[in-house]
Amino acid sequence: MEKRCTGPCGESKPLEAFSRRSKAKDGRQAWCKVCMAERKKQLRKSTNPKKQREWTLKHLYGLTPAQWDKLLTDQVGRCNLCNESMISPQVDHSHISGEVRGLLCIRCNTTLGFVEQIGLIQIEDYLLAGRFSLVLEGKSPVWNSLYRQFLSSSYN
Repeated sequence: MEKRCTGPCGESKPLEAFSRRSKAKDGRQAWCKVCMAERKKQLRKSTNPKKQREWTLKHLYGLTPAQWDKLLTDQVGRCNLCNESMISPQVDHSHISGEVRGLLCIRCNTTLGFVEQIGLIQIEDYLLAGRFSLVLEGKSPVWNSLYRQFLSSSYN
């Protein structure tokens, strides 16, 4: 029994020339093994990191590499929230408006993402309800520290 390859070759080949696929009607892939191998080879070709960076910045954040570099130099290589030097700067942006707010260290960017997802009001309610009674220097509640850290600089 033969099957026609829908890949680049378009040839009719015996079923053994096609890999198995349980979800397909005939139990075989649409592309033959040769076409699939060629496709995988094309995908494995090395990409230019400079072009990949340009594409990522442009399509995810609307930035050029020069704008990203300017953000980094304006921040003197420090995180906008914790003011620590950054090893791997992350672009901080609003998921609602898409506006870029600055560069953060990976820890602050991840934390800020969780805070935005849950919401500051819900976090405040949790902390002030007494479920979490950690106190920082001078009997200042944790909320004051969180409030200062997350509402300052790039959060607004």
